[in-house]
Amino acid sequence: MNMKKRILFAGLLLLLTLSTFAATPVTSGKTNAQKIVEAIHNPKTDYVVVVSHRGDWRDYPENSIPAIESIIRMGVDVMELDLKLTADSVLVLCHDGTIDRTTTGKGRVGDVTYDYIKNCFLKTGHNCPTKYKMPTLKEALAVCKDRIVVNIDQGYQYYDWNGDSTDASGNHVAVDKLIRNGTLCHDNNVMILCHDTQAKDTTVQALPAIIEHYRNLGYTFKGIDDTTYTPQQGVNN
Repeated sequence: MNMKKRILFAGLLLLLTLSTFAATPVTSGKTNAQKIVEAIHNPKTDYVVVVSHRGDWRDYPENSIPAIESIIRMGVDVMELDLKLTADSVLVLCHDGTIDRTTTGKGRVGDVTYDYIKNCFLKTGHNCPTKYKMPTLKEALAVCKDRIVVNIDQGYQYYDWNGDSTDASGNHVAVDKLIRNGTLCHDNNVMILCHDTQAKDTTVQALPAIIEHYRNLGYTFKGIDDTTYTPQQGVNN
C-alpha cells in the first residue's frame, strides 16, 4: 500500500513586532494564555500584545525563572526565550553559544553537561553573580503554563525536520543552492526548514521552485498541527 506523500514547511514564529491586536473578551474557563492567543489571531481588535525579550533582565538574570515570574506579575503577554542543547541533550534557556557571559561557568553549552551547568550561578546584566541557576525548558514551560504565551526565538535547530533549505547560512544565499538543498529529501513525509522570508530575500525566490519540485513528485501540502508527523533529525548544535 502506497503511503500518501506529504510535505510540510517548518520555520520560526517570530513575535518581533505585533501591531495592533485587541484583547478578547474574558471567557469563562479559558486560561490567560488562551485568551492572549485569541487576541493575537483576532485582526479586528485593537489590543497591543506586549512581548518581553528574555524576561525581566533588568531586575533578574535573563532567561531565568525569576525573570519569567516577574513579567507574569507585570501582566506581560508573551515570554520570548532562547534555547541551547547541552552535551548530554538537555534543553536549557540560554541565548549565547557559551555560558561565559550569563553564568559563573565557562564553555560552549554543547560541550558541557547539564550537571556542570547546575553547579554554575546565573549573572545579572552587570556581570554580578546571583543565587539563581539556569533553567531547563521543561522547568520554564511549567512556570509559563496557562499564564503566559511562550515565543521560542533561538531554538529552531532543535525542531524535528528532515530537509533544510540552508538559508540560515546568510541573508543572500544563492537561489540555486537553496533549491538544490531544499529538494534533496524524498521521504514519504518531508518537513523542510526555512526561515523568515522578510529577512531571507532569496528564500522567497527559491520557494516556488521547491514547491513545484515536490508537487511534480506527487506530494501534497498541509499545515503543521498537534497531529503532524515529525521526523527525528537529531541535530545538536
